[in-house]
Amino acid sequence: MGVGVLLAACGGPTLPERAPPRGDAELVLRVLGAEGEGELPAARVALLGADGRQVRGKPRAGGLGWRTLRQAHVAGAGESYDYVRGEARFRVAPGPARLLVTRGVERVPVERRLRFAPGERRALSVRLPRAWAPDPGRLCADLHFHLGRFEGAHDSDLRALLEAEELDWAALVDWAGRAGPEDRSRFWGGWAWREGELPALPGGGGLPAFAAQSWARAERACDMHLYGHRTPVRGESEHSRAAIVAAARREGGVVSGALGHVYAEGALLGEVAASEVLVLGRFHGLERWYDLLDVGARLGAVAGTDTQGGAAPQLLVDYHAPPGANRTCARVAPGERDREALLAAVAAGRTTVTSGPRLELRVAGAAPGGEARVSSGAARVELALDLPSEAGGRLLLVHDGEEVWSAPVEGRGPRHALELPVRASGWVAARYEGARRVPGGDVPLAHTSPVYLVVPGRPGWDPEAAARVRARLAEPEAIRTSGRSTAAERALALAWNARARALLDARERAAVEETPRARDRGHAPTEEMPRARAPRRRERIAEARP
Repeated sequence: MGVGVLLAACGGPTLPERAPPRGDAELVLRVLGAEGEGELPAARVALLGADGRQVRGKPRAGGLGWRTLRQAHVAGAGESYDYVRGEARFRVAPGPARLLVTRGVERVPVERRLRFAPGERRALSVRLPRAWAPDPGRLCADLHFHLGRFEGAHDSDLRALLEAEELDWAALVDWAGRAGPEDRSRFWGGWAWREGELPALPGGGGLPAFAAQSWARAERACDMHLYGHRTPVRGESEHSRAAIVAAARREGGVVSGALGHVYAEGALLGEVAASEVLVLGRFHGLERWYDLLDVGARLGAVAGTDTQGGAAPQLLVDYHAPPGANRTCARVAPGERDREALLAAVAAGRTTVTSGPRLELRVAGAAPGGEARVSSGAARVELALDLPSEAGGRLLLVHDGEEVWSAPVEGRGPRHALELPVRASGWVAARYEGARRVPGGDVPLAHTSPVYLVVPGRPGWDPEAAARVRARLAEPEAIRTSGRSTAAERALALAWNARARALLDARERAAVEETPRARDRGHAPTEEMPRARAPRRRERIAEARP
C-alpha cells in the first residue's frame, strides 16, 4: 500500500464540477438525529442526478469539504459521498434523483427516490435514528488510518470528519521502517513521525485522534501496528521485529498485527496483543489467528480501514472506504472515554471488530478477553446480534478454529442461547457474515475476540495448528545471516525465536502428560486427545432451554 495524506485547506485547485444548466432545481437538505437529538453536527450524503452522476453539495458557511470515494477493490466501487454539516444546498438537473444519507455505521441509513421539476426549490429534512441506544461502556476506533496532521488549525476539520462517522478515536499511523528520509513527505513515498511528535497528539483539545506507527518491511504492506509508545521506531528487516516490539512495549505501547499478518514469535510470547482481522471491507488472516489461538496464544482482534488521503486541498478521502467503515469496538468501564482505556481494552482482548453490526458473546458468563472455567462438560453460550438494516447472512460460533454451529440471520436482532460441549481448554468466538451490502456501507461483518475456556487438568492442543505455527517461525540461520538488521536486532530475534519454540514444545508435552491425570479427576479423555483434536459434530450444539 502507498501512503497518502489528508489535509484541510482553503483555496487552491478544486474538484472538477459540471456547469449546471439553466433551469436546474435546488435541494436544501437538513440532517437531523433521533427524536430529541436535533440537528446532527455532520453526516455523509450522496445525491445522484438523472444522469447517474454525483451532485456535489454546497454546504452553508462552516460546512465540511471532506469527500469519500470508494475504489475499485472495495464494495460500492466508485461511490462518492460528501460530508456536510447541518444544512446543505444541492443544484440538481430536473428529473429523477436518488438521495442517500448516512452517519457512521450504527445509524439506520435513509434512502429516498426524488423527482425535481425545472426551477423547483425543495427543502427536505432527513432524520437518522440510532439503530440502538448508545452504550457508555463501549469505545469504537479506526486503528488503521493513514492521515497526516501538519497544522493544528486543521484539527477542527478532522474532528468533524470523525464526528460524522461517530468514531470515538482514530489512530493516525505513519510508516515506521518503510520511510527512507528522516523528513516527512506529504504525499506518496513514505513519511514518519519525528521525535517528540508521537506523544504530542494524545487527543488533546477535544481531538479524538492519536499518533501511532505502522511498521512495514521495505516495499511491503503494513506488517505491525504500534500504539501508545513515545519514541518513533525504525527497522528495515523482518528480523528487526523483535527489537521494534520490545522498544514499543518498554514505553507502555500496545502492538497488533496488520492486514492479517501476525509476528508469531511475539504473539506466542505475549508481546503482540492482537491481530488485525477486519480491514479493507473483508476478513484477513483468520486461519493464522485461529492457529495461534489453538496453541495457547492469547490474541485479540482489531480492525481498521487503511483509509488514505489524496491530494490537498480538497480534503479527499480517496482510498478504500470511509474512515471507521471497519472499526474496533472495545469494552471499557462506563464513562471511560480516554485513549488509555481504549488501549488497555485492546491489550486485554476486550474487543469486537465490525463493519456495522453489534455482536455480543458470553460463554459461561465470560465476555471476550475473559476466562470461562468449565467443569461440567458443557458451557452455556449466549449470542446477540444487532444490525442497522437487514442484511441476511449467517451467524457462526467458532470453537478452537472450527465452525461448530451456524444459523441464518433473519431480521435485525437475532438472539441465541446454546449448550456447547467442552472437553478441553481452548477458546470460543462468534462471527457474523452478511449476505448483502447495507446502503452506503459494506457487506456487514463482525467477529468477537475469543473467550478462553479453562478446563482443569485438560489443556487443549492441536498438532496440525502447531505444525503450521512452527512453519511460520523464522529459521534461526536466516536470522543469523540477515543483512538488513543490526547485530543487536538479530540477537534479540534469535532469543525470541528460541523461546517461542521452547514454549510450543512445553505446551505439547503438558498436553500429553495431563491426559492420564485427567482420568483420575473424573474426566473421560477421548482417544484422539491431545494428539489430534476430536471432531465435533454440529448436531451436538443445541439451543439451550430458557
